[in-house]
Amino acid sequence: MYPDDRAPHAVVPEELEASLVVPQRIAADWAARTGRDFDDVVSSIRSGKPASFDLSADGHVRAGFELETFESTNVAALLPGSDPALQDEVLVLTAHLDHLGIGAAIAGDSVYNGTLDNASGSSALLTLASVLTRMDAPRRSILFLWVTAEESGLLGAEYFARFPTVSPRRIVANQNIDGVMGMITAATDVLAFGYEHSNLSQAVDYAVSLTGTPVSPDPTPEENLFIRSDQYAFVRNGIPAIWVQGGRTGLDPARDPQAELDKWIVERYHKPSDDFVQPLDLEGVRRELRANLLVTYHITNEMGPIEWDPDSFLYRRWVGG
Repeated sequence: MYPDDRAPHAVVPEELEASLVVPQRIAADWAARTGRDFDDVVSSIRSGKPASFDLSADGHVRAGFELETFESTNVAALLPGSDPALQDEVLVLTAHLDHLGIGAAIAGDSVYNGTLDNASGSSALLTLASVLTRMDAPRRSILFLWVTAEESGLLGAEYFARFPTVSPRRIVANQNIDGVMGMITAATDVLAFGYEHSNLSQAVDYAVSLTGTPVSPDPTPEENLFIRSDQYAFVRNGIPAIWVQGGRTGLDPARDPQAELDKWIVERYHKPSDDFVQPLDLEGVRRELRANLLVTYHITNEMGPIEWDPDSFLYRRWVGG
């Protein structure tokens, strides 16, 4: 725990989390017992408007756990800001450097390379660092952070968010890159997870005003992607976050990025075949990195105070009470 004079946010206690998967007929029955139509609930989620409600159902969970102790390292580099009024504020740029390592062999290959997930994000972060350190120094400071153990439960990001290498009062935002989706197919739009939760949306709007690649709504809101990568460790500690990736409208009209992503998930996600042999769309990579660079530039040079949207349910859950 931090001394009181250093802690800008409540430190999230350790907790165990569990999820439950049930057949659709059971979920529909639970929804019906609350007076809701299951299809209406699903439609609401798909429209980007998920809503929690009490199922009025009781249950018991029995589970067994294995406790494993290991050491793994985050890697951090600080680019100091140049503005005396803003240099104490820090934007943390993150990508996770781990994958699954050695696992069960598939087609004779047991090396789970993680080229897209997330060597592409780690490489993107290194590329952004290379560019930003050759530009005029940003007004706000930037901490480039390659976090470990994302695949084990966001452990590296969670540890850093609780015990950062700079004063926690200095961290004003997080920008995460988890897989450069443009590597699969170049897109003419972007997705911005977290867009509706804080005024970091202004940085996304700035980027798309220059690139002409509009922001599209989350095509799969039911997957809750914003809480499934490293940025959520920062959110849980009260820090606004954004995650920008290539969208789902193909630069090549003959290609459907969502269909190709779905195929990639079946064939390569968390498999040895997520390797460097797979097709790489370098134009998609260029577009996605440019969008992220412009977001970073705006956050660190142009934005005023970075603030949560008080209507955000994440703000209410983790900050506003």
